[in-house]
Amino acid sequence: MAVEVAGRETSEVCFVDLAPVPAGSSDLLLVAVASVTALGRIGQPDEIANVVAFLASDEASMITGATVDVSGGTWLGPKMPA
Repeated sequence: MAVEVAGRETSEVCFVDLAPVPAGSSDLLLVAVASVTALGRIGQPDEIANVVAFLASDEASMITGATVDVSGGTWLGPKMPA
C-alpha cells in the first residue's frame, strides 16, 4: 500500500491492539506479563496514545508502510541479567 499512496499527500495509520493483558486482569497476571517483557512493565494507555498521535502528525510524514511495535518489548522476552 505504501507504494500505491506514496506522493499523494495521504497518510494511513492502522492500529492493532495485541495487548496480552485484558482490562481488569488480576495483579498476579499483570506481574507475570510484566516479568517477561524487555522493559519489565506493562505499557500505559498514554504511551500508546503518544505513538498514535506521532504517527498521525506531520513529524511522521516520511513513515510509510512500517510496523511500529509499542509493546515495550513483549515479544522480545525478558531482559537478560548483566
